[in-house]
Amino acid sequence: MFRTQHGKFPHPNPHVANGKKAVPLIFELVPQFKADCLECIYGNFDNFVVDMLRDKIIAKLLPKHVAEMRERVTNGQLTQGCDEQTLLQRYTKVPPSYKVVLSWIKSIGFYCDSVKKSYYSDGHEKPEQKNH
Repeated sequence: MFRTQHGKFPHPNPHVANGKKAVPLIFELVPQFKADCLECIYGNFDNFVVDMLRDKIIAKLLPKHVAEMRERVTNGQLTQGCDEQTLLQRYTKVPPSYKVVLSWIKSIGFYCDSVKKSYYSDGHEKPEQKNH
């Protein structure tokens, strides 16, 4: 008898069953949102913190994408009450928390790490340098 997955049942979550990483819903529905988040991260890479991105999302990105979404609804490109509209309105009423923004950052591929001091020696105390 032939069996797949060594006789085990497939995982009920299709992302896990197919080995795919789950993508946040906002990145699926609003692809430009991910690009805007990456622009903020890379623009402030030397002193980036999660709260910085969260503040920018609340103050600038959400209003910008809500306005674009409303314009597309009036132009007939989107239907009233679509998933994108519902999601953006939800995040406008209740802004994403620190943990949600952190999970978005991790899904993009970044991870949290402490700043580590490195040991640097330039060799100015070496005898060859002193003789020079």
